[in-house]
Formats: sequence, C-alpha cells, structure tokens
Amino acid sequence: NGEQNGKVKVHNGMTFRIINKNCPVELLLTKQAWWEEFVTLDTDSVDVVFDRIEERITQIEEEKIETGVKKTLFIQCHQDRDGSGLDVKSVLKEVNRIYQDLGFTGKFKTCRMTSLRNEIYSPEGGVKPKLDETKLKRMLNDNNDELTVMLVINKGGMGMNIPTLGGMIFTKSTDKDDGKGVSLTEFARQYMGRLVRPNVLNPKDLKEKFDYDFSKYYKSLSTDSERKNAIQANSFFVDYPDD
Repeated sequence: NGEQNGKVKVHNGMTFRIINKNCPVELLLTKQAWWEEFVTLDTDSVDVVFDRIEERITQIEEEKIETGVKKTLFIQCHQDRDGSGLDVKSVLKEVNRIYQDLGFTGKFKTCRMTSLRNEIYSPEGGVKPKLDETKLKRMLNDNNDELTVMLVINKGGMGMNIPTLGGMIFTKSTDKDDGKGVSLTEFARQYMGRLVRPNVLNPKDLKEKFDYDFSKYYKSLSTDSERKNAIQANSFFVDYPDD
C-alpha cells in the first residue's frame, strides 16, 4: 500500500518489511479469475449509464442460464439527493424496471448495502429492510438464491468477499493522490481484488478437494463444455468513468 511504498507518510514509528512488492505471477495464476472487458462509461449521461446497466444485467442473467453458475453485479452509486440522477434510489428504480421487463417479478433480485441500511428489493417494489450485511453476502454467494445486483455508495474495498461477483459498474470518478500529484491506486486495487476470486458451483469442493486451486478444479472437469463454462463463469468486466 501507499505507506509501504513510501507514497504516504508513516506515523507513530510504524515499520514495514516488504517481501514482494507484488505477488509473484506464478502464485496468482491458479487462484484468480480472468479479465474479460474494461470499458469506459460516459457517466455524465444518465441514459448512457442506464443503458449499460441494462446490457450488463441481461449479460449476467444469460450467462447463468448458459453456464449454470451465478454471477452478481456491483453498481457504485452516488450519494442520495445529490442531483446526479445516479443515486441509489434512481438506480434502483431503473434496475427494477429492467428486471420487470425480463420477467423476474416476485423475486428479490437487488440489494442495497450502504451505511446503516441493508435491504433487498423485488422488481415490482417489494422490500425487506433492516437485514444483516453478512446475510446479504451469503445470499449473493448462494447459487440458488435470486439476489444478483448490489447497490453501494462507498463499500466494495476491504471486507467484500463475494466470489460470484462477475462485474462492476462505477459511476463516480476519483483522482486521489498523495498531495504531490502522484496517484494513489490502493482503492482501485482493492476493488479489483473483489473480482478475481474463483466462482464455482460448489465452493466447498473448491476448498476441500482442490485447496482453492482453480487450475486443479478446471483439470478435473470432464468435457469441453464444462471447461468452457468454467472459464466464462470466472471472467469479469469493469465499466468505469471515461474522465
């Protein structure tokens, strides 16, 4: 992070010993997912953002039908009442419309995970408030649960262990630096770290039979179709502001 690399001043005599500035590639390859798309997004246009959200929701729902493995979608929203049209309430309304058009009425497809407010929603307006964040994460990770889209404002860095996560849409720009013009990329790395965790139909088998080694899991699959689906289920996209 920035303190270890000397970009941020260390306080109170804190010391670090860097073993590897970056984890060796050979240790990462067997345990991570694949980049499918990084695409810019005109976040100044609400219509463009909403079109992209519809495209991505349709994509992950079609991929679940094709592969049998659930994918979830992370959408970073603006603060409520900021006037952007991309606040949680506005994005939720659009997501509900999309799912109604896709025929998913009566199913809780979307959740809000923000400070002191964890809720799930059905496309026709049903809501279950005051839920536990841990429960929401379990629902998102459950291949048999319909919960698919999470709406957040500032969450998504540390503590977000959701292997089903197949894509992220960012609607807010950031230009964090160390005060001297050097960009700080730690937050972006934290977000990307949410996407690279192996996503399989039976996570217990991945742990107990394959020690979280996706390459071993992949080699255990018996058909080309299974292997193709495994790669698809572990490919991710990121849509980010074009400025």
